[in-house]
Amino acid sequence: MTDGRDSPPGVRLLDATPAEAERMLARTRERGLAALTGAGIAEAEGREMIERQHAKLLPDGVATPGHRFVWIGTPAGERIGETWFGPLYGSATDWYVFDIELDETHRGRGLGQATMVAIAAACRAEGARRLGLSVATDNERAVAAYRAVGFVTTREDASSAEMWLDDLSSPAPPPAG
Repeated sequence: MTDGRDSPPGVRLLDATPAEAERMLARTRERGLAALTGAGIAEAEGREMIERQHAKLLPDGVATPGHRFVWIGTPAGERIGETWFGPLYGSATDWYVFDIELDETHRGRGLGQATMVAIAAACRAEGARRLGLSVATDNERAVAAYRAVGFVTTREDASSAEMWLDDLSSPAPPPAG
């Protein structure tokens, strides 16, 4: 990061307690269900899909090795969002941001980019070589933030895009100002 004059303030990733992680996961499921039902999938079917997916990703629940449920915080420690990231189906090298939510009042100030840089650094420190995520295609602000950090769209359909940052061997660029 710079001295702050040319780029947005940094963020800190603050590990959640197990109880907080459980609540984060519940919110992740609700956001996922809203996206699925918004795409025309019946609620019961959507819940089943999410449960199956999470059972594969988190065989030990929120204590599954490598998976982190964290608060996104300001340098002063104020909580401004939450995220869950970790290895994709146990891969040592392919990691994924399964959920990220930045408080509405903190959007549009470069904090999403700063968060992705911090997540990429945390994943790189654990041996990840690639970092992926899925984003709603109509969330133009998020898509632009991810592209600014170096993510590239690898798959897209009418409602979502999968994006990957393919080289975590070197630090991600600082967020654009």
